[in-house]
Amino acid sequence: MIRACLSSEAVPPQERFDWWFGLKSASPIATTLRSDFTDDFPVAVDHVDLGAATLTTMSYPSAEVRRTARHIRRGDPGSLQVSLTLQGLSGFEQAGRNVRFGAGNFLLYESSSPFEGWMRRHDESGAPDS
Repeated sequence: MIRACLSSEAVPPQERFDWWFGLKSASPIATTLRSDFTDDFPVAVDHVDLGAATLTTMSYPSAEVRRTARHIRRGDPGSLQVSLTLQGLSGFEQAGRNVRFGAGNFLLYESSSPFEGWMRRHDESGAPDS
C-alpha cells in the first residue's frame, strides 16, 4: 500500500487553480477544469494505492470538469471510477445519461468515454471544509 497526500497550502492562493489544472491535465484521466474560484482554489488530496484499486479523497471549491475525446486519445487507463459525494450537490453526464445527486450518493463511470460533471458546495464559499 502506497499513500500520498497533496495540498495546495504551500502554493500562493492566486496560483492554486493553475497548479491544480496542470496536475489534472497531466493525470491518467486527464480533464479540463473550470471554476469561479480561480483567485484562490484550495485543494487537499489523499491518495492510497491498493494495487488493483486506488482510493482517493479530494476536497476543493465548486467546479466543473470535462473529459473530451481528445483527452481520451492522448491516454486512457480504461478504468471504472466510483465517486461518492460527501457534501454539496453534483451532476454528471456520460453516454447520453444525465444524473444529479447529493451527499451520500455514489456514481459509477468509465474513463474511456467523454463526460462532463459539476460539483457545488452548499455554502458556495468555495473553501473546502477543514
